[in-house]
Amino acid sequence: STLFPYTTLFRSPYRYRTLTWLNTVHQTRPCTLAEQAATSRPAAAAMINGLQSRKLVQRKAVTEDGRGVYLLVTNKAKTAIAKLEMAMIGRLREVFGASVNVIAGLAMSSELEEALDALIARDIEASAEVRVTNS
Repeated sequence: STLFPYTTLFRSPYRYRTLTWLNTVHQTRPCTLAEQAATSRPAAAAMINGLQSRKLVQRKAVTEDGRGVYLLVTNKAKTAIAKLEMAMIGRLREVFGASVNVIAGLAMSSELEEALDALIARDIEASAEVRVTNS
């Protein structure tokens, strides 16, 4: 699958969506990210640690608050998001042909969003199976 390298990097549609949201707000505090993701602060902290270990987010000290940090999407994440989105468009074109109107019409569709999430989830499962088989 053309999505395979990127789905391996993001590991789940949830993490991909979190990164794309963070990419649109440019920086945020971890507590705001937890609220946006509708998850607990400890779960958000675990996700942030995982994203940071893959160099997809970085922490930046808040100068006004010696204890606080901002989360920022790294250039690596921005590049991976752009490549994954281009790969998704390529997959859509495989299904719908070069009809940009059809793809544009579906862009606001929750059904399309769910289908893409399912596709990413399937690719993530496939990559996990490959890692287990190769272990």
